[in-house]
Amino acid sequence: MDLVSVLKSVHVLAACLWVGGVVVFAMLTLPEARDRARRLVLLSQLAPLGPRLFTPASLTVLATGPVLAWVGGWGMPAWLVAALAAAAGSVALGVTVLAPGLEKVALLTESGEGDWAGEVAANLRWATRLDLSLLVFALLMMVAKPGWDAVPVVGAPVLLLFVLLWLTARQPATGSLFEVFRRGARQ
Repeated sequence: MDLVSVLKSVHVLAACLWVGGVVVFAMLTLPEARDRARRLVLLSQLAPLGPRLFTPASLTVLATGPVLAWVGGWGMPAWLVAALAAAAGSVALGVTVLAPGLEKVALLTESGEGDWAGEVAANLRWATRLDLSLLVFALLMMVAKPGWDAVPVVGAPVLLLFVLLWLTARQPATGSLFEVFRRGARQ
């Protein structure tokens, strides 16, 4: 097995872990999820996986992608730049919004503040859908490998996906995401 095959295998396996985690998280934040209390417990249990599994997997993807392109002699084509930008956006969203939100859900659920935990979880829906859309875009870039002229064409369905996902997250929560975090921090 040559270096390109090893890098590609590590890259794809890490991407599977990362994208799989986001899909599970997206499913758990659906307003239609049957048992709200059970959903909050599952989200609480998912919180420690962020820094232990999903962040290392995402950083592995971000590290192996450019190295794979360099070792494979692919240069920096449009699809790779677009996929890296989307993946970096996903990592930033995960570290700045999703991980702190999950930690907050876990703390509130453990302290018996299920109503506040539900509010925080409800307000994470938009970020989850954006994260999922960014990763779908990155995956499409990897599969289609378009040039600069076709990146918008491949990206248009992802934009539509994000809009549809956004519309499914319309269950209103009281206050903005930041108000819910502030209220929860004061209690």
